[in-house]
Amino acid sequence: MAEWQEHLAPIQEHPAESATESIWKHNAEHPATGWGIAPHFPALQEDMTVDVAIVGAGITGITTALLLQKAGYDVAVLDAHPVGYGVSGFNSGHLTSMLLDMKYKHILASFGEDATRSVVIALEQAIDLVERNVRDNRIECDFKRVPGYLYAELASQLKLLQADYEAAETVGLRVSRTFNVPLPFEVEEAILVPEQAVFDPLRYVQALALQFYENGGLLFENSRVVSVDTDAKREAKREDDRATCSVKTDSATVTCKDVVLATHTPIGFRPGIQSRLEAMRSYVIGIRCADLAENRMDDALYWDMAEPYHYIRLAADEHGPLVIIGGEDHKTGERQDTELSFRRLEQYARERFQVTAVDYRWSAQFYNPADGLPYIGKLSGVYVATGYSGEGLSIGTLAGRLIAEQIQGQHSECAEILNPNRAKPLASVGGFLSENLGAMTHFVKDRLKKAPLTSAEEIPVGEGAICTLNGHKVAAYHGGDGVMHYLSPVCTHMNCLVGWNATEKSWDCPCHGGRFDATGKVLNGPPVVDLQPLNPDLDL
Repeated sequence: MAEWQEHLAPIQEHPAESATESIWKHNAEHPATGWGIAPHFPALQEDMTVDVAIVGAGITGITTALLLQKAGYDVAVLDAHPVGYGVSGFNSGHLTSMLLDMKYKHILASFGEDATRSVVIALEQAIDLVERNVRDNRIECDFKRVPGYLYAELASQLKLLQADYEAAETVGLRVSRTFNVPLPFEVEEAILVPEQAVFDPLRYVQALALQFYENGGLLFENSRVVSVDTDAKREAKREDDRATCSVKTDSATVTCKDVVLATHTPIGFRPGIQSRLEAMRSYVIGIRCADLAENRMDDALYWDMAEPYHYIRLAADEHGPLVIIGGEDHKTGERQDTELSFRRLEQYARERFQVTAVDYRWSAQFYNPADGLPYIGKLSGVYVATGYSGEGLSIGTLAGRLIAEQIQGQHSECAEILNPNRAKPLASVGGFLSENLGAMTHFVKDRLKKAPLTSAEEIPVGEGAICTLNGHKVAAYHGGDGVMHYLSPVCTHMNCLVGWNATEKSWDCPCHGGRFDATGKVLNGPPVVDLQPLNPDLDL
């Protein structure tokens, strides 16, 4: 056993972001891949006071923590799950300065050329920061600089490709047009973007977390935050000028001067920012295929022009190379047959590759911002970082740097552009109205919609469904042990009704992306309170 592991808490069972397994999670826990058992850290057991409390131990939280630690701050990081086992460990592991979900042509129209160029430079610097961390700390995470190809598979997509090329040139990206795309299927043309990167994001985040911990940082897993209090009146009541905020878990409280919500979307009731976010799920598969043996695909990043787009890259486990393919995005909670997304991805793969096996599949959640750019900075007394779209690893690294700088009193042009308090009425009003209308539609329609089942006895073992019992809607889960779990279907965030996700074995809220496990425990998203358990004989 490594020396550092002797002082850490024993490994415990944790709900992951997905009921399926990502290749990164597999590699982190499999000794044959060279990393071995992933590090685990203790739970918070006693009250403490620090300079900064960070909620969330993904790429944003750990990057922020390490930068602040190097600047001399006392920092505590808290997470309900293991380090990186949220979205940071359930993605495709690509780092890019291309904004693919929110196209640069749209961002240019909303923010202007100067602001958009500043964002591009900051994203390129974020990739540089990851590379520097990997090099300086000798992190074994398969980091590699690779080209990126945004390609048109159909002639009908060339006009859109031209528009993307012109926008990329305008914002300062080093791009070129090419007909030579090293894929095992034919494409019309592509935009080549040099100096992008791929890596194993979970190994990277875990290695940074271990460095933070070994340098004296406070890092706690199994520590779900249930409330954050930033009441400024408390400042006058304490002699320690650091203790102006409190972050509470089920077992203890951290008092601090600054709080960072690095939770992908701010937890708790924060409608000012949550109403500007669209919760989405994206799906990924890892395939074996004969094409790789024939050297018909280069190590690179590939994105097509479909809507939603597909993304492709190479990876490997102990059995050899894999092709990672993702896409089939949809709004959280709005696709009842979530298996359909995986079936469509597999069909897409089989039409383009010589598939011999599908060994991995997983999904994760991301949030689209209303105006096209992420929200990073201080909002209502806390620092938030959200709205990353599908570029969470590069933007998450950028967010860590910007927030660490702001806590130290440093400010930049990019920080001002991404300020969550920004007012961009023309850019954001459409997205703001769309998301709030969507939430209200679900709030009303889902209550009027008839439950699919009238008896919980119809639910197969290992599955869940909304059913009607004694005239009331109930979220019922038939556990593997044969025990039926009855829950209130009302999301504890803003009272929308959840729906069953058969693939992930979770209850998902379509309004703001809250997710709960099969027995009602919070998985991720804004809610901090579990679904209410029900006794049908007493509560209905």
